Amino acid sequence: MGTQGQLPFDAPLPIDICAGKHRGHRQSKAANLAVERLKPAQREVIYAYLVTCGPGGETCEALSLILKIPYQSCSGRCAELKRDGRIFETTKEKKTVTGCMATVLVADLFANGGY
Repeated sequence: MGTQGQLPFDAPLPIDICAGKHRGHRQSKAANLAVERLKPAQREVIYAYLVTCGPGGETCEALSLILKIPYQSCSGRCAELKRDGRIFETTKEKKTVTGCMATVLVADLFANGGY
């Protein structure tokens, strides 16, 4: 078995949804391994919270702040949930803490105006 934060030598490498952005950067790859065991729970917490938001949804930044998940992790989990068809981007936007606009995300139950 590997040490904490590492996989056994024969284990397949976990899928990194952000690999295309960081292009295999050494520290990003290490970070992906370090959070691998947290990903399923983070995805479920984000999804469950978005369900409670209803059709109003929320931004990734707000999810990160409300759920106390680091933004980089929250962004990755949202990307995975979008890939899996569990959450969707809407045409709505909300202001971030810096005053920029960000896309609102909703759970699949509320995509395309569904209730």
